[in-house]
Formats: sequence, structure tokens, C-alpha cells
Amino acid sequence: MKSEPRWRPRWVGISADEVVHTSGDVLLRATTLQDAILKTPTHGLHVLPGSPALRHQRVQLGTITGAEQRLRAALREDDHDVVIIDSQAGAGELYPLAAMVAATAVLTVTLPGPKELEGIPRVEELISDIAEAYNPTLDLGGIIPCAVPPPNRGRLYSDAIVQLREAYGDMVTPTVRHSVTAVAAYDA
Repeated sequence: MKSEPRWRPRWVGISADEVVHTSGDVLLRATTLQDAILKTPTHGLHVLPGSPALRHQRVQLGTITGAEQRLRAALREDDHDVVIIDSQAGAGELYPLAAMVAATAVLTVTLPGPKELEGIPRVEELISDIAEAYNPTLDLGGIIPCAVPPPNRGRLYSDAIVQLREAYGDMVTPTVRHSVTAVAAYDA
């Protein structure tokens, strides 16, 4: 039975009508990973759609022993070269935990402000805890500074980027500038 999503995954060329199964269905073993993955118009790019329903499914998943291991088990059966799992960080949340149990590296995204940079050590601590408990290969793979204002917006932001690069070196990617073009591209 096809579920009716309340969201529109337009950003990779998939219409909501194409979505039959989501990552929550895979975690609940209502379907296989192979049956849930969708091809996109971009050659070689496939998507396992998420859904706001995952918030409700976490209650059911919370009663299942080993639910945090299910995504890793499903990905073992997969033959993609690179898998990117998009998940909000959150200690104690099942989906971010399952994503990090299945991953080899975590990319974190941060705004370029002093307060936001204080969160990176907490992300590292969470990664360390998950590596110790579930996944010894898990590591922080990179930090992506996003929504970076232009240099003329003040030294606070540029100083934060300098601090970030001093602390993390090559793990810091080039910045993603704050731009209305990104919003316009999504809307298009």
C-alpha cells in the first residue's frame, strides 16, 4: 500500500508520487533497502527517501532490540560506492544513532559563529561515544561552514572561520556562502 507523504522531495528531481517506501520502512523491515531506493535524474545518484513519519515510527522502533543496527545491516546488502545519510544530530535520537552506527565518517555542518562552533566538541564527543559502543571505525570526517556571510558583514564570522581552520585544519571544507541563489535554485 502506498503511503501519502506530506512533503515534496523536489531537490533531487523525485516527485512525491514516486515515493512508496522510506527509510523508516526499511528500519521497521516493512521493505528492503533495494525496494525503497529511488533513482534520480542525476546519473548515479540514488535516494532513500526520509519522511516526517519517522518521528512517529521512532516510538515503534524504540521498542525493538537492536533497531539502531538495522540501517547498517541493510547497507551491508547494498552495492553503492558512496552512501550519504542525511540526519540531524541528536544524542538519544534513534535515526541519528542508526546513521552513525552505519557510517564510517560524520560530516557536520555549522554556522560561522562562536556559539555554533562550541557545538563541534559535543559532536566529537557523541561520535566518540558511538564509536566506543557500536562502531569503532566512526570518525569526524569533515566540517562544512555554511550560510557564511560576505566578508563585509563583520570580523566575527571571518574570525570564527579562522578559529575553525586553526583547530581542525584540512577537515574544514571551503565555506558555503549565504546566498539567495541557493534558495532560488531550490524553488526552481
